[in-house]
Amino acid sequence: MVKSVDKFLSFNEFEVLTHKGRVSKIQADQKALSEYAEFNRTQKIESDFDRVLKAAKTLENGNQKSKRTKPNSGEK
Repeated sequence: MVKSVDKFLSFNEFEVLTHKGRVSKIQADQKALSEYAEFNRTQKIESDFDRVLKAAKTLENGNQKSKRTKPNSGEK
């Protein structure tokens, strides 16, 4: 598995570490969590498409309600 990762990194022209590196597991975990929090925040933002779709459904539902039978205006 390690050799596969090394080959992948080399192929993509990334440095393959020959030592344990300078970042501790705690630092790496903190970085990963902060990056994910930022990513997740942007994923929760409602897109323009979603807003238009929701507005269209609301309008459609409103039109369906107004199409219900109305009393005949000629009758008293």
